[in-house]
Amino acid sequence: MMIVFLKSVLAALAAWAALGAWASAPVVALSAGPQRVDLSERMSVARLRADEALDADALWEGGAGEAAAAQRVWRLAAGERMVGRITLRGSRGRETHVIEVPAASVDEVRVWHREEGGAWRAAIAGDGVPLSRWPFASQYPAFPIAVGYAPVDVIVAVTNAGPLGVAVSILPDA
Repeated sequence: MMIVFLKSVLAALAAWAALGAWASAPVVALSAGPQRVDLSERMSVARLRADEALDADALWEGGAGEAAAAQRVWRLAAGERMVGRITLRGSRGRETHVIEVPAASVDEVRVWHREEGGAWRAAIAGDGVPLSRWPFASQYPAFPIAVGYAPVDVIVAVTNAGPLGVAVSILPDA
């Protein structure tokens, strides 16, 4: 009886810890230089149904989906969406960086960004999105983000009709 109770307490603590991981967005400091930074393994990540409506404020607060482990490659299953959140900090004056999802066959990538506390700006790209709606023409979804001294909150949502592995990274705009 005591073992069953302890197992249920441990399960509840594990669930609470997973929710806590989705509840706070990590911070990444971007340094000057030409290096690419992997964001997919640094983000707070959740899984949602692909048909679930998206609201940037709810996503930022961690109020949607089920917490998932951050990994270098996000493994999407058919009918699901992966969402990651992170705050970026610059090291110098305002510089443009590019968030990219280097997968030429991904159906849809949505990115929201804002300076901390400001209004969300959104962009969309992917195979299921007309090229005229992309932030700029590219081999795969890529999104320019201006980062300066003020923190920038970023949400990335990736959807695909079938199974797919994707990574999310950021690099300085050259």
